[in-house]
Amino acid sequence: MSLYIIFLHILLAIPLLLIVNWIGKNASFKGYQELGLGYAPDTKPAFNFLLRVVSPVVYIVLISSILIEVELSNLTKGIYFLTLYYFILRWLIICLVKDLRGMVNWGVQVLHLTVSFFFSYVLYKKFISQNISLLPDLENLKNEIWIAIIIFLYYIVNQIQINSNKVFFKIDSYRIKKYTQFKKRYDSLLEQYKDDKLKVLIYSIMIHENYNRPLFVRCLEYVYFFIVKKETSLGIMQFKTKKFITSKESIVLAADKISKDYAASKGKIVETIVKYNPSYSYAYDIERTYDSIQSYLKYLDRK
Repeated sequence: MSLYIIFLHILLAIPLLLIVNWIGKNASFKGYQELGLGYAPDTKPAFNFLLRVVSPVVYIVLISSILIEVELSNLTKGIYFLTLYYFILRWLIICLVKDLRGMVNWGVQVLHLTVSFFFSYVLYKKFISQNISLLPDLENLKNEIWIAIIIFLYYIVNQIQINSNKVFFKIDSYRIKKYTQFKKRYDSLLEQYKDDKLKVLIYSIMIHENYNRPLFVRCLEYVYFFIVKKETSLGIMQFKTKKFITSKESIVLAADKISKDYAASKGKIVETIVKYNPSYSYAYDIERTYDSIQSYLKYLDRK
């Protein structure tokens, strides 16, 4: 298999990643992940499993069938590896871009890859490598009863509620880990603020902004700012500015704004958050993070 074909298959894995993210309603680089740190339980396990496992297989079938139909079957050689490239890209984003490796169940991720890669390989060996198009033939559709059974089983499995305690624990661990890191790194910038609740709120917003705009994305935003020279949200606090500011300067400026809004709202957390970002789903996530940190600090006080 030539490097050209490998490179083509890696490129084809990118649209698949974007399509799956869009279907799953997951933000990538734009907007906020509204489920983000205010986690909502996985209430559709069958859908989520099929989305992650079957999507690469279906995508490979469609791409291969099109290539075979237009007489470019040579480009389908080893196309089952596209599934592997898709998962590697997904994991790179999780680990390097989003920095969420600690919140991911890697056993489940490996299971998804194994099952998806297996079916991709089987379809490749049985059909695609033989230049057999898998586009449907309406005259030979069979096994309607089995299709009905599969749909029925899918519906039943999708009603199963998954215990989400482990996921909640991972999210809380992520919050506390980031709070500890940021407090150690940036607490000197917040020494003037004596209200501990206010400081926890600032760190809560910082954690959420960092989650949605990790370092890699913030670097891209700086590049964008230098190109367009327009008001842009910069730094770890995503502070809107028309001039260049460092990440630490974004903390100082954001903390000043948050403290004034906090005082104006007489210490009301949600009102203060909404003034920083007028989204109640955003405020909900920040409030969950704030409560988690406060519980952690109370636990430390009791020790």
